[in-house]
Amino acid sequence: MNEKRPAHGNTESPSADRTRTAVSWSYHLDDAGVPNEIAIDPKGGDLMLFDADNERLGLVADYEHPIMGAMRQFGNTIDFSDTSSRPHRPPPRIGEDTQEILAWLGLDDARMADLKDRGVVNWPDESYAAAW
Repeated sequence: MNEKRPAHGNTESPSADRTRTAVSWSYHLDDAGVPNEIAIDPKGGDLMLFDADNERLGLVADYEHPIMGAMRQFGNTIDFSDTSSRPHRPPPRIGEDTQEILAWLGLDDARMADLKDRGVVNWPDESYAAAW
């Protein structure tokens, strides 16, 4: 072990990295040609979801949700050459597509109602409320 170097976690003698701010170090590293980023507190996604560059790049999308109202979520985060990857609707409510899928599988309304009554499946109805 190098005797001249303070032990990890030693707070008695400040190390060089504690003598500058993150922004100052970023400029210093930029000048030296070293790629770097300053970590930020995402504040629950607010900084990313309301960033002008992210909006311009399509990384966020705005939707009208049937319960939550106006909503913003991550948009086109991956580009495919021949396939659109932009979300085309807000996130579905729990069970929102159940009836459509069951009909596609060939179940009639009576069979779907029976499954719902027995608690096997569920879908939003007039009593549906968001968990939040």
